[in-house]
Amino acid sequence: MQHIGSHAFQECRNLASLTIGNDVESIGEYAFADCTSLAAVTIPAGVTSIAEGVFYGCTSLAEVEYRGSEQNRQKITIDGRNDLLTQAEWQYADPDIRIIRGNPDDRHKEYAYRTTVTFTAEVSDGADVQWYVDGQPAGNDVKLTVKNAKKSYTVTVVVTPSNGMQITDEEHVSIKTDFWSKIVWFFTHILFPARFTVEQ
Repeated sequence: MQHIGSHAFQECRNLASLTIGNDVESIGEYAFADCTSLAAVTIPAGVTSIAEGVFYGCTSLAEVEYRGSEQNRQKITIDGRNDLLTQAEWQYADPDIRIIRGNPDDRHKEYAYRTTVTFTAEVSDGADVQWYVDGQPAGNDVKLTVKNAKKSYTVTVVVTPSNGMQITDEEHVSIKTDFWSKIVWFFTHILFPARFTVEQ
């Protein structure tokens, strides 16, 4: 289930804790409004949208476990009347975790125009893997290949090990798009194709 519908669990006053499923990406209006006993919420890293009033009236809400980084949390669209959510104490996944092989400390690499890059997730057996490119689902294998890139992009991997604790890693890829880089590609890609193929 990728979406929790509007008013789905409104006024469930005996609900004390909540773990939102790892495949959920958006939560509809007032989905958990007036759940007055709700004290702790776990939100997966894949959530990108929390609509108006989802946690309105959740007066006991004190703790949010977010299974992504603090940087990723800033990308969530949180609509109005969710003050009790935003004012709760947020806990984040370890920001220093590296899942993408070869991902540097600054999470940024630069490649030539129209380079094909293969990314590899270093994960344990049995872990679920989901890749995203610029926020769009891109595959669920251990490896992801972005072919013939003509513009910069961001690769994100979301991994769910067997313990259910979702973790993420992200890499920003800059593609050289200046005139000279395009000329170099035009004259060399036929004779030296390996120059434009990278496996991290």
